[in-house]
Amino acid sequence: MMRVDMGEHLPREAVSYSVTNSTQYMYGIFKVYFQYYRPSPQIAESMSKDALQQSLVALLRGCPLAFARLKIRPDRSICLDYDPENSNNPVLEFHHAAVSYAELEARGFLLADANRYGLDLPPLDGTITESFDQPLLLFKVSYLSDGGVALFSSRHHVLFDGNALFSFVSNWAHYNRMLLQQPDTKLSELPPYQVK
Repeated sequence: MMRVDMGEHLPREAVSYSVTNSTQYMYGIFKVYFQYYRPSPQIAESMSKDALQQSLVALLRGCPLAFARLKIRPDRSICLDYDPENSNNPVLEFHHAAVSYAELEARGFLLADANRYGLDLPPLDGTITESFDQPLLLFKVSYLSDGGVALFSSRHHVLFDGNALFSFVSNWAHYNRMLLQQPDTKLSELPPYQVK
């Protein structure tokens, strides 16, 4: 897996976040999300590898817990613990697929097709144990044969619920547009993303 390289933009601190006291219900699973983009010149530009990497780094500056590790405390409660010296960087992978947007659309964007053409990532076991050391946030961008794009994400439910993920992806698109419209902008000049 290719981890996002944050370089100097890695958040320097975060407050550990208590997750639960005694249960792993809904906390031991990864949830998946797919978004497909119809081929267009705008998609070709905005979904380029460089544009996506740069805008994701800009967004993640405001999400230090996306770099956290799940820890089990001595009292058996679970927390997200962030250490910039031992960060758990999200994954961003790129892939070229031998299937077109038109083919996937005609078949109804089936999950089985996403798996068949390698548009997803292998499922992770989200069960929280002492040895749990998986990234909490994963993205895979697949460039389709006709210029379309498929965006796959998988996130541990403890990091984002569905609404928070939609907000995250929406803000990723916002940073992407800002950086494309003002290419000389330094990441440090962008307003930090605030998790809502």
